[in-house]
Amino acid sequence: MNPKVSLGLEITLICAGLLSLWLVLDYQYAHALNYTEFKDLEQKVGESEIQFKETSRQIVDLKVQIRQLEYELETQERVLNNTRTDSKTNWNAIPKIELMERSVASLGTIIDEKKTELSELEVKRQGYYDTAEALNEQYQKGLLQRAEQNKFDPSGYTKLIGISLSESCTELIRNNYNHTCPTYRQLYQLDSSNLDVSGKFGVHDGLFSRGDSNFKQSWRWYDTDPTLRIIVDPPAGQRDRIKMITIENNFHTYFELEDRLVANNTRTFQEWRFVDNCHNAVINSGNWTSMLPDTINYLRGGCVHTLFNDTKSVVMNSTEWNPIDSPNYQYRLWLENAIKNCLGLC
Repeated sequence: MNPKVSLGLEITLICAGLLSLWLVLDYQYAHALNYTEFKDLEQKVGESEIQFKETSRQIVDLKVQIRQLEYELETQERVLNNTRTDSKTNWNAIPKIELMERSVASLGTIIDEKKTELSELEVKRQGYYDTAEALNEQYQKGLLQRAEQNKFDPSGYTKLIGISLSESCTELIRNNYNHTCPTYRQLYQLDSSNLDVSGKFGVHDGLFSRGDSNFKQSWRWYDTDPTLRIIVDPPAGQRDRIKMITIENNFHTYFELEDRLVANNTRTFQEWRFVDNCHNAVINSGNWTSMLPDTINYLRGGCVHTLFNDTKSVVMNSTEWNPIDSPNYQYRLWLENAIKNCLGLC
């Protein structure tokens, strides 16, 4: 499998899930966090927790350093006191006292600086803690919102959406010609059908596809199944009974009947996707990773919401033309002049 296509499919799966949440939910949840905001909040919570833990580690290390320095200070102070006592009877001890006092004072200054640094770190850690708590509270509310978003009534949405490759895509894949079509092996990851009922995937006639079902009219099993499903390479008989999306190689620009009309020097045309009566759709294989999830949700929701505009327009700039300069007009002038003056004929 082409790794670039595989990566594109993973992105498609994510997009399909996100678009499903947005398109199939009621607008009462429009105030809720969208996916990008939710993931950004999730990242900020994680960053705040990491900062809190890192600062806590620094505080622990600093406290250990301070205890070690304080122990060293106590040791030097004991030695200093003993030296002072010894200096009363030993003149050689007197020069050492000044040096030891400087060492004790310097060590005390270092300890004070460390304690100041410790206080600043504790204030900073408290800030990280408060930030993490506030973000986590917002994050938990986001989780509840998303949980509420998943509680929707699927009765108003199309349960089954089928996906198939066009005959041209199938032949191009089978014969290893250049193409932009996905394979059924890639699309298989989107399939949520009951494989035991609809048929399992495998290599058939040199092509990875769905095998035959062991049941007659296997599609009837889904009549009582309330689950929203995607059926990749539906079995024979089911394709005519469900909404279908066909992926076609090099399906670019086409014109519908109304596109023949030109208004205000503007001509419209259709591009990359054709939808017939909100039942069958054909999409271009070149950008299937973005077109497929949008079309799935477009058909499932009754062709109401889409992120893609099929209709394009182009302004046809007018061209200045002087009829006197046309060869036909010049010929007519010559002919009139010939008749009038009997050029070469009289």
